[in-house]
Amino acid sequence: GDDVGAVVVQSKRQPGDPASVGFATTKEHRVTFARAYPDIDMSTVVVHHAVERNALRRFRGLFDEYELHSIENLRGIPNDVNAEIHLSAIRRSWDAFRERFVELGRQPTKQEVLDHATHIDDLYGHLFTPRER
Repeated sequence: GDDVGAVVVQSKRQPGDPASVGFATTKEHRVTFARAYPDIDMSTVVVHHAVERNALRRFRGLFDEYELHSIENLRGIPNDVNAEIHLSAIRRSWDAFRERFVELGRQPTKQEVLDHATHIDDLYGHLFTPRER
C-alpha cells in the first residue's frame, strides 16, 4: 500500500550522477521530495519527474509508478523558471525523444529513457533546487 507516514527518504544518487530510479513508498511525489529535502520551501518549487510520468503510457512496461515517484527520479524546479524550462524546453525534448522512436518503429529501452533524462539534467540541472549539475 501507499505509505504517507513519517518515512525518511534518502538516495544514494548524488547530483551529477546519471539519471536513475529507485522505489518510492508512496505515489505522492511531493511528499517524497519534501521528506528528502526538508530545508526546501515546497511553495517555491515544482516537483519534476526526470523520467516523465507519461513514460507509464508512452513507454509501457519499462517503469512502474513507484519507480517514477522515487526520490532518485525527482527534481525541484523553481517556480520562476518552471514555465520556460519544465513546461516548455523539457516538454519539447521529451516529445522529440518519443517522436524519434515512433519514426524508428520501436519503443526505447529503459536505459535509453534514463539516458535522455540524464541529458535533460545536463542541460538544465544547474537551475534545479537542489542543484543537479
